[in-house]
Amino acid sequence: MMSASSKKHKIETLEDLYEANNRRSETKDMVWQLLDDPNSSEFAKLYHKITPCMICISVITSLLRATEPPVLSGFVSQCFNLWFEILYTVEFMMRLVSAPHKGVFWINFYNQIDLFAALPLVFHIYFYALDENELGCGFFCSAAMCFIPFIRALKTLRRFEELRLIMEASSRAAEGLPVCLFFLFVATLFFASLIYLAESRDNIESLPRAMWLTIVTMTTVGYGDVSPKSTVGSLICSCLVVFSVLYMAMPLGIVGSAFNDVWQDRDVILLRYRVKSKLVQWGYEPSELSALFGLFDSDGNAELDKEEFMKMMAALKVGLSEARVGMLFDLLDESGDGKISDDEFLKALFPEHFFAVDAEAET
Repeated sequence: MMSASSKKHKIETLEDLYEANNRRSETKDMVWQLLDDPNSSEFAKLYHKITPCMICISVITSLLRATEPPVLSGFVSQCFNLWFEILYTVEFMMRLVSAPHKGVFWINFYNQIDLFAALPLVFHIYFYALDENELGCGFFCSAAMCFIPFIRALKTLRRFEELRLIMEASSRAAEGLPVCLFFLFVATLFFASLIYLAESRDNIESLPRAMWLTIVTMTTVGYGDVSPKSTVGSLICSCLVVFSVLYMAMPLGIVGSAFNDVWQDRDVILLRYRVKSKLVQWGYEPSELSALFGLFDSDGNAELDKEEFMKMMAALKVGLSEARVGMLFDLLDESGDGKISDDEFLKALFPEHFFAVDAEAET
């Protein structure tokens, strides 16, 4: 259990963090909301609509420069490339300067992608303006040609909040998939061994080669580079095809069912994810939520009513409308008494931390 002195220090630290977040300059808040929240203003909506188009254009121009011969080359190519590199660098610097919490900013996956998208400008300045390493420049140009389109395309992931649904579905399906994958591996070894014994060494010279034939047959790819020539081998592959069709329906069914369940709860999942990401973004830890509730608990009953909860959400700048905040409150109010506790809030947004603390308290 946390001692009284340490708990007091924790609350004071949270109060300092809360006050610091609310003392931020209006300019930083405006820039951050513009870049991070498309619903913060009309200009933010326009920016978030234009940005994916710009990213697509930058990817296409990068690919046009990589063709042989290049479709886009010379001065025009350099201008396009330099423009996008400057644009991505300026965007990254604006995000960094206006970020609410620098420590959280650097570990965010999307910000890391933005950093990699901005780095080519630094390397271009070093290699071309300073001209210090011709060999390094050649290697960098080859690597840039391969990876810059890929990195720029990844920048669009920030615009797809629904990506969280795929991650949630994958997490739920992961509970049953390991057994399916293990059985698939065992079946691959079994049929590969049968094929290897049935075929001559002129056709299939090793067990790994037989495994390759088994894998492309089970996945219905069928490259045709390896195929059975003996009658027994053909019969074994026929049995393998039938087995594969029946077996592959099981893991596909698990994934499909998980995604269907997630899609039905998509509004709830996305709402929870948005609030959770905003809390982390501003530097609030799960262990501080109890103290955070105390800052807005005007009547001191260790619970927040709907009005108090809305005040807290507005102060934390989660970027939700009143209707969405009301929906979140009703979702968290499992008992239906019109109030939510810090435990209910923690369980809904940070279940791993909640159950870990609960297990520790029981021991």
